[in-house]
Amino acid sequence: MTTTVMIVDDSEIMLEAVKEALSKEGHTVITVSDAYKALQTAVDSMPDFIILDIMMPGKSGLELCVDLKTHPLVKDIPIMCVSGSADEDHIIASFHFGSVDYIKKPVVMSDLVDIIYKHDVIKKLSDAWLPAKRELERVISKYRSE
Repeated sequence: MTTTVMIVDDSEIMLEAVKEALSKEGHTVITVSDAYKALQTAVDSMPDFIILDIMMPGKSGLELCVDLKTHPLVKDIPIMCVSGSADEDHIIASFHFGSVDYIKKPVVMSDLVDIIYKHDVIKKLSDAWLPAKRELERVISKYRSE
C-alpha cells in the first residue's frame, strides 16, 4: 500500500529532504510551502498523512492543524507536527489541537519513516475492525429501540 503524505513547511530544504526520504520508501509525497494553500491542497489531494511545521510565517502549523481538524472532508487524516522549537507548549498544543504525533527538528529521516509506518499499521488495524464496529453499533441500536 502506498501512503500519500502531505508535508507543509516553509523550508524548501526540509520539503526536499522529506520528499526524498519518503519517496525512497515508496510513498507519494505532496509538498506545500504556503500554509494558506495547505487546506485546499489537502481537500483536493486527500492524503493519508499530513506533516505540519509549527513555526511558519503568516499562519502557524497549529492554526493550520485546527483548520484541518475542523474541516469535514479532511478532519480524520492523521497529522504530525514538527518544530525546531524547544517550547513544550508547542508540543502540548499540537496534541490538544488534534496532532497524533510530534517530532523535533532536525528530523532524523529514519525516525520519520518509522512514524509513517506506525500510523499506516494503526490505520490498517482500524480499518480491519470497522465492519465489526458497525455490526456492534447495529446490535446495540436494535436493543436500545426495543
